[in-house]
Formats: sequence, structure tokens, C-alpha cells
Amino acid sequence: MVTHPAAAAVSVDGELVGKSPLTLSLAAGTHEIVVTRDRYATITQSVELPAKLDLMLKRPTATCTSTASRGAARSFVRGQMPPRQDGRST
Repeated sequence: MVTHPAAAAVSVDGELVGKSPLTLSLAAGTHEIVVTRDRYATITQSVELPAKLDLMLKRPTATCTSTASRGAARSFVRGQMPPRQDGRST
């Protein structure tokens, strides 16, 4: 099993079996594979063996919320002040 990026934790049928990339010897049939890595969305997949898996992990979208007194703080995203969501000017 290969994941992109590597070093994702792999569980088979509810049991942690190691980090990717890895080769497993499992009985033929259906198995539930769960792949996790910090800062990436978890992948859960039912697999009919024998099979070869090559999985692409995706980063979930992030949400940032902040509150401050009027004029007390400014937020920047990638060095730019984003447009306000309430329609008022900055």
C-alpha cells in the first residue's frame, strides 16, 4: 500500500498495522482500510483482496474565526488583508 504523502497510519479491520508504504499479507475477501495522517482528511475504504492500493490524501479546508474590538486587530492571509464578509469597508 502506497499513500501520497507517505508515513500515513494504516488500520485494517480496526487494527493499526503500520505506516505507509507497507506490504501486508491478508486473507482474501473484503477488508476495511482506514488511512490517517495529521492535517489530512481520513480515508476509509472497503477493499476486496487481492488488490494494490495507491491512495492520495487530501488536506481539508480550514476555517479561521476571530473577534476583536473595532479597529483593534487586522487579519492577513498570505500577506493580504482579505475582503470583509459583512459588506463593510476595511
